[in-house]
Amino acid sequence: MNRMANNETVFGLKAIIRNGINFKLLIKDILIPFLISFTLAVFHLLDGSLLSCINSVLELSLSIIPSIVGLSLTAYTIVNAFVLGSQAKELKTGNGVEFITKLNSSFAICLIISLLALIFSVICQLVDGCNIYTDYELADAINFIALILLITLLIYSIWCLFWIVIDIFNIGQTRALFDKE
Repeated sequence: MNRMANNETVFGLKAIIRNGINFKLLIKDILIPFLISFTLAVFHLLDGSLLSCINSVLELSLSIIPSIVGLSLTAYTIVNAFVLGSQAKELKTGNGVEFITKLNSSFAICLIISLLALIFSVICQLVDGCNIYTDYELADAINFIALILLITLLIYSIWCLFWIVIDIFNIGQTRALFDKE
């Protein structure tokens, strides 16, 4: 069946989502970073240090996440060079196409999560510089939610590096399997 005839393109964001996102697994993966973030945010809310913690997390995010994006892109380039090079013939048959599709989608999802974290951090940094004055309770609620999102996205971006290592290992294993044959 021709994918293009069904408007099921193999390119773009829809293809990434269709091929790489299992929402049940995504929620399961993000649960631990969220719980850590929520716990830390509650501690900082109780001791009145939300704003200083947000500034620290922003500084950390804005210094770490660009490196995570760079490492992810480098790993993706290496993997693609490997797949498109010596493994291309072997991976075009059987489950190889699905394997490559899932691998591409997982790298794309890791990059999207890291880029969302970076964009959210930049927006928070810009808003922080505006000195917006509002009701104390409203400010605490907004800062609480922002802190949870910042920490969750930061931890999840770092967690994605772990999965990239697994993906690189899996690609290496394909070489070992083909060498045995």
